[in-house]
Amino acid sequence: MVYSHDHEEASYLSRGPGFGASRGAPALEDEGRRRRGPGGPPDPPSRPGGPDRGRHGRFRTPAWPHGGRGATARPRRRSGNRGGKVPGGRGLTFLDANAFVAVLKREPGAPEVAALLRSRKCATPAPCVAELVDKLVRRHGIEPANLAEKLGPLFDESIAVVAVDSRIAWRAGELRASHYHRKTAALSLADCVLLAAAGPDDEIATSDRAVAVTAHRLGIGVIPLLDSTGERPRFD
Repeated sequence: MVYSHDHEEASYLSRGPGFGASRGAPALEDEGRRRRGPGGPPDPPSRPGGPDRGRHGRFRTPAWPHGGRGATARPRRRSGNRGGKVPGGRGLTFLDANAFVAVLKREPGAPEVAALLRSRKCATPAPCVAELVDKLVRRHGIEPANLAEKLGPLFDESIAVVAVDSRIAWRAGELRASHYHRKTAALSLADCVLLAAAGPDDEIATSDRAVAVTAHRLGIGVIPLLDSTGERPRFD
């Protein structure tokens, strides 16, 4: 079943805990671009972090061991928060890494993702979190400390991170072996874990055509999101 959210025009991050108009996760700017701003020297490097917390109090400020830049920011769970706990009854809306990138980079699909976070039981497999961090740190040059602070509200209040057991891992391997094609269906392993984790009552929200097409073929409900160019994936 395919769901479209063209009818939803709610203001971006306007409702729900931690997603008010003034409290939404600020857009991330490519660090390299910001530091190369006109007329200004590069920003000083981040200082080693101690026990201080970020503005949202969910992620600990990263420590930089041995003076390096390694991405050591990790979630620090607070008791009673939703992050990491899969809601009962299933009927989940799974988000891939691109959906989170859209929110954090203020891409065209951001309002749709925000609407899902407010109205659905949203989840993502742990490997998609790894893929998200990789994309934003390696491709966009975002500092891990900055990324950890921006992701705090999402994973503490709105997203359940699904652990991957041997059954999901095995199924993901089968799916990639069966559906991967370098030119027409370049599915990452994290994409396949996402597909394997979705149950018969779940759906997947994505702007990735390969994920949308494969999910549709597998009989998984799809919510096609706008990509960075403002286009939706077609899979008919």
